[in-house]
Amino acid sequence: MQAIAAPKSHADTTAMKFLGYGKYDAAMNMAIDEAMALRSAATNESFIRFYDFTRPSVILASNDDPKCLRQENLGGIDVTRRKSGGRPIFIDSNILSYSLSVPLGNDTEWASSLKDVHQRFGRLTADAIARIAGIDGSLLQLPRTSSIRYNGNPIAGHGQYLVPGRFLLYHGVIVVAPWDIERLSKAINISDHDLHRIEMLPCVVDFINEPIDVSALKDHLVEDVLLSLSAGKFASANGESSEILAGARQLRQEVYANRDWVFREDAQRVHNVPFCILWEENG
Repeated sequence: MQAIAAPKSHADTTAMKFLGYGKYDAAMNMAIDEAMALRSAATNESFIRFYDFTRPSVILASNDDPKCLRQENLGGIDVTRRKSGGRPIFIDSNILSYSLSVPLGNDTEWASSLKDVHQRFGRLTADAIARIAGIDGSLLQLPRTSSIRYNGNPIAGHGQYLVPGRFLLYHGVIVVAPWDIERLSKAINISDHDLHRIEMLPCVVDFINEPIDVSALKDHLVEDVLLSLSAGKFASANGESSEILAGARQLRQEVYANRDWVFREDAQRVHNVPFCILWEENG
C-alpha cells in the first residue's frame, strides 16, 4: 500500500504525545491506560498509544458481573476488568486496540459531554478506517457515545473513563479481521442470535482488494491515525514512557491482575448482557 498523505486534523491535539505501539498481557494493557491517564492529569499533556495483546483476552467493563464468563473454558484466555463502561469485549490478534488520555480542567467544555468526546476523537479513527478501506467516509457514522458503524453496523467501539477536573481516558477497538466466533462463544455467555450478528459484522479487511496480512493492515491504521493528529505534528513520549510503565506495573499488580478485584461479585453488577460491540445499539 502507498504511504498515506497527512490528512486534515479534526481535533486540537497539538500537544499529544505518542507512547508507541506495544504488546502486553490484558492486565498490563489496562494498567498502562490508567497510568497514562494519571500522567495526563499530572503533567497537563495528552497521550495516545496503540497496542496488541499477548494472548486472547476478555476485558470486563466496570459494571459487568463475572457470571457473564464461561469460566470453565478460560484456559489460554486472559481476563481483566477496565474502569470504563460498556460491556464485555473479546480481543485477539484480529483486533487493533488504542487509547488516548487528555487532561481535564473544570472549564473543559467539550469534555462535559461523552457524546462530544466521541465525536471529537472517534472521527479520527473513522476517517482512518475510511481511507485505509477505500470507502466513503460518510458511510461511517458515530451515533451516541461509543460505536463507529458502517451502514449501521459497528466496526469499532469505545469506552470512556472520565474523572472531572483530572483526566479523560478514551479507549477503543477496531475490528480489523473477522471475529473468532468459536473462541468468543466459549469465553462469554452470548446468545446464538447475538453470535450470528457478531459473525456478520463488518471488518476492515472486508474492504481491502489486495493481499495484505492483518499485522500490516494494523500498521497502516496506526500510521494513518497518527498522521491525523495535527497533520502529523505529534511528539514521542520517550521521556514519559519509563515513568508511565513503572506506574503501570504497580497498578497491574495491585488492581488489574488482582483476581479479587477482577472477579468480585456485586449486587449492582449485571451478568445477562450483550457483547460490547452490540451494546450501544441495544441501550
